[in-house]
Amino acid sequence: MKGWRRSHRTDKEQVAAEHRVRHERPLMTSNTSAPALWPTPKELLWQPGGLQIGASPASPHPLARLTGGTDSYAAEALSRRLAVPGSGARADAVPVVLSVDPALDVGSALRIDRRVEADRLTVSREEMQEAKLAELSQFVAEVQPAFMYVHDIDAGTFADSRHAWGVRCAECRRRWPSDEMTSPDGQAGAVAAWFRKLRQRLSAVSVAEGYCPGDDLVCVFTSPVYTHRHEGGQPEVWEQEVAYFRLLSSLVGPLRGGQFGLREQLLHPGGEARIAQLRRALDEVGNGHGLHVFSFGGGDNYQTDDLVNVLGALAHLYRGAESVSLCNGGVHEEPVQLMNADFLWSGAAQGYAEEVAGPEGAETLFGAIAHGHRRPPTVFEEGGILHRACRRLWGDSAGGQLYRAYLSGGDGRHGPVSRVWWAVTRDVRRLKGDPVEHGWTWEDLDGRWTRRLAATEEALRHVRAANKAREDPDLRWLAHCLEVGRRFAEAVVAAIRYRLAGSADTRCRLTRILDELEAYVAAQKRQPVDLLGGDPGCWAETVALLRAAALSG
Repeated sequence: MKGWRRSHRTDKEQVAAEHRVRHERPLMTSNTSAPALWPTPKELLWQPGGLQIGASPASPHPLARLTGGTDSYAAEALSRRLAVPGSGARADAVPVVLSVDPALDVGSALRIDRRVEADRLTVSREEMQEAKLAELSQFVAEVQPAFMYVHDIDAGTFADSRHAWGVRCAECRRRWPSDEMTSPDGQAGAVAAWFRKLRQRLSAVSVAEGYCPGDDLVCVFTSPVYTHRHEGGQPEVWEQEVAYFRLLSSLVGPLRGGQFGLREQLLHPGGEARIAQLRRALDEVGNGHGLHVFSFGGGDNYQTDDLVNVLGALAHLYRGAESVSLCNGGVHEEPVQLMNADFLWSGAAQGYAEEVAGPEGAETLFGAIAHGHRRPPTVFEEGGILHRACRRLWGDSAGGQLYRAYLSGGDGRHGPVSRVWWAVTRDVRRLKGDPVEHGWTWEDLDGRWTRRLAATEEALRHVRAANKAREDPDLRWLAHCLEVGRRFAEAVVAAIRYRLAGSADTRCRLTRILDELEAYVAAQKRQPVDLLGGDPGCWAETVALLRAAALSG
């Protein structure tokens, strides 16, 4: 990005910061997933004025535990957000935006649905806007970001966004009386006013020499309306969304450093890429606004936890977007990061990209990639793109071991367990009886987890061998996470077999494995990573939930 400069850190500080980031949770996760480590109920005091952080006078402040005792910007921000007035606030769904009236249940703030009553949505309260603008201005001044993702109301489809607009407050109705989405007096007008105000305020933030928000900061405005390719009423609804963004861009007016964020879109019935269609519409308006695509297609701890997801092979379908987030990896997928960079630079990695045969073919291919079934030889064969990426990162010997580790399991559905979040927590929900997916049996699940356990053991052997060949803190961490994953996978297999057999022997084995897992997790030394604790923040909690769910059967 023109004019962007690295923050003013020493090399040692930069290395330490990057090491902490590697130990966080995947970079892109569902914003409606419950965090792993909010303060526990015993650490929350419910008061008439709202939810307050606290414990007892003699006990440490929970924020000190979550942030390593530092009085950081993040700790201050969390404290403000947890002190939201109103009844029914929940500690596991804290709003990070200001677009919902504080009288509304905090748990509903992140997702507008049809249970929301009238007069609850507001985009007109000046004091709420000023509070958020002050917080964001402080963040920009202190962090000096190059890229800021602003996600206000989680109403992605056109239908959900229309419903949300229909429950706006009286003042919003006075200022924007139209119930239409695509109207200057409707939602487009209200959203445009907020986007323009936000961008102008952040551009004016005064910071140290070497960083200028007006030149160096890009704001991605996401929602209401970030689209979903499976929304009912296609293709007409997409054409309505294009018209909405065309008007929104016109109403925002000329603005530097502004992009509209939307989910992945593939091909229109005529065969043209939809992102290219929307790009053309914005170009016709001519106000200089860009597009940002955030693409969820597996490897995202949302649909699958595939360690080598090739979603980037479809990046050429997003031509016309100024920026793209391929949400297909986290802290253990360095080779995928290299491949993504290649795919996003030119639309192909070392000359390779997926060929798409029409709209239906694009959907079929996207689904195969998302579920970990697509393993193109150009990427996965020996000497292929994955193998070369591993050797580039870790050298011939260690890289060869890592290449074989990433191949463990044979496909994305049966691969190694390197994270507990989603991989294990999803099936804890299944053991509890929550609806997770259709068309499965306990016997099928036993087979799947038995394969995942074997894949984790195989990957662990290769990673340990790689770490002997090349001492590397990232490889040590990956080996540690695979060991944790192996123990959790063993516990899940034991839980499923107890559910199938129900015998005293299977219960005894399950209890022993859970006891050993609990002791192992409790013995781990933890260091501050982020407010949620990273993936390790959910380990102890998941052991307890797994025990309760598995032994109840």
